Amino acid sequence: MDKIGDTSKADALMKEAEKKYKGGFLKFMTPKADRAEAATELIKQAANSYKLAKDWESAANAYIRCATIEKETGGDPADNYLEAATMQRKYNTATAIKTMDLAVEALCSDRKISQAARVKKQIGEIYEADKEYLLAAKNYNDAVELYSMEGETNTTTNNILLKVPELKIIAEEDKEHIVEAIKIYETVASKYLENRLTAPSAKDLYFRATILHLANDDTVGATNALEKYSDLDPTFGTSRESKFVNALVKAIEEKNVQEFSDQCWEFNNITPLDRWKTTVLNRAKAHLEKSIKDDFSVA
Repeated sequence: MDKIGDTSKADALMKEAEKKYKGGFLKFMTPKADRAEAATELIKQAANSYKLAKDWESAANAYIRCATIEKETGGDPADNYLEAATMQRKYNTATAIKTMDLAVEALCSDRKISQAARVKKQIGEIYEADKEYLLAAKNYNDAVELYSMEGETNTTTNNILLKVPELKIIAEEDKEHIVEAIKIYETVASKYLENRLTAPSAKDLYFRATILHLANDDTVGATNALEKYSDLDPTFGTSRESKFVNALVKAIEEKNVQEFSDQCWEFNNITPLDRWKTTVLNRAKAHLEKSIKDDFSVA
């Protein structure tokens, strides 16, 4: 951690700011809003001095104090919360996120919903970077819901929404996550098909949805999905992805682990499978291996 420099000037500014805000014996002569403005100006000067001294915690506390004064006087505390969170991220991410959530509350109260959504997205990014995938997914989902309140449904919101199944599936194997993911992929794919520029992207989402059925040990669901998606998007029905899933369904029904592995190897040689798809296919393979083992146990 960086060594903290001299903060005496900043400390003095903070004390002066509190005196300004309280107003002393003659406070009735100066409106509270004016005292608040004068105090927050001094506190922000103090915060800058703390930053120069690399005293991030004191800088954060200064911005929190500004936010508190803004709340007490009917102002907008959100920007000060966000400034505080920027400082807090230098020494305590969990504390920074709590402060960012306070900013979200303030922005929502002030009907700045799109700005609140952007902050929620930033929280999701922080959690994702820390590999807290379920918490990241929750905040990405919150961001999408806030954008939806403003009627914003576009490429940006779709991309944020797609983070939800991506991260939840990676985080843990859970049937509810699978059902939710399939629904999200189908929803976004249908939106993609409405625009000729985004229509080609629907194929990958349908591919993800079909292999999720396999990861859910549901070959019937996968087969039905292939037919459904082929009707919605004929290019998917003739794609390598569709043929690949059909081959995997056949391998599973024939309880042929080697064939399943060979199909994955051949597909990956031409179209590399990313981490997410590899994870899902490995789970599907694990279900196949378990079913074979169970058959032997019964026998």
